[in-house]
Amino acid sequence: MINSATSVWLGVTFVFVGAINVWLILQASARVRDAKASTRLIAAHRIGGYLFIALFCVMGYFMVARLGDASGGASPGTIIHLTLAMVLSPLLFFKVLVARYYKNYHSFLLPIGLVIFVLSFVLIGITAGPYLAHQTRIQTVSLAAIDLPPAAIDINLAAATMEKPVPNVTTWTASPELVKMPGVGWRQ
Repeated sequence: MINSATSVWLGVTFVFVGAINVWLILQASARVRDAKASTRLIAAHRIGGYLFIALFCVMGYFMVARLGDASGGASPGTIIHLTLAMVLSPLLFFKVLVARYYKNYHSFLLPIGLVIFVLSFVLIGITAGPYLAHQTRIQTVSLAAIDLPPAAIDINLAAATMEKPVPNVTTWTASPELVKMPGVGWRQ
């Protein structure tokens, strides 16, 4: 089994390879007049595509193993993650199939590639984003760096203060005379 940090960095690499592939194919289509450059960019895109699929397969293998270890059912986040991966699988297969064997459907490749990239970004973002945000520690922020003295914060006092009602607060409500009725205008 693969630990969470390695899984996140594999996912970030996966999205990075996907972004490079999108850039490569867009550059290749922009350089249509320079056939040599376009051919090299398409070859690099093909290599990057197979690397992308290999990373997807490796991550899929470890994620299925991790899903098998989960007891008590999967969380909604896991279900969404699994659903995105299941949608991504046939799209990858279809794109390779069209690129290799069905050249007359060449116009589908760019939209399918963009959908694959967006799904991959979301697939990794919904798990890597919260993980990376959770790893950020408040200790990394130094008050001395911004010329503030050290501060002691009483969490219990702060919670109690937040729960107290605020005195002398006026609640504003709309007067019935000023309510506009739909289609009628101002009601008097």
